[in-house]
Amino acid sequence: MHPERSQTDEELLQTVIAQLAGRDVLLVDDCAEDREKYALWLAAAGARIEQTSTLAGARRAFGTRPWAALVVDRLLPDGDALAWLTREASTRASIPPCVVVSGDLDAKTYRSVYDIGAVPVPKQHMLHRDVLIAAISSAWRFASQPPKTDPLQAVLANPLMARRPRRSNGEP
Repeated sequence: MHPERSQTDEELLQTVIAQLAGRDVLLVDDCAEDREKYALWLAAAGARIEQTSTLAGARRAFGTRPWAALVVDRLLPDGDALAWLTREASTRASIPPCVVVSGDLDAKTYRSVYDIGAVPVPKQHMLHRDVLIAAISSAWRFASQPPKTDPLQAVLANPLMARRPRRSNGEP
């Protein structure tokens, strides 16, 4: 157990990990090293993983099954995944719970990610399995919130995210 975590946090993580067992997760990232790292973490939780490195691959896989979660790198070699997800969100009742990972998340991008019902995570924070698990948990919580819920509040309501230190400007 990580020394800064209370037992409650570890129990919450284990609950989310148990909920991933047997569920389908789509990983979209052009960095093979990151994609493999995320896949190992999720497979260890029992999730069934499909991986792709391109937006075209994500588009092909998107409608093939009901995804428990999407983990998507924002900028891919063949396009902007956030723009694609925004189009999907505008033409469907909802998109699957989604985590958008990016190396350059500014305030406008954070808002755009939240506006489609997804959870933004800076790539530099994805150094540990628990960050990915907490982000998926937040995406699930956000997806289960009634419409018009402030997405930031939905994320902060997640006990796994609420204890994370905040920057002086309030951003995660």
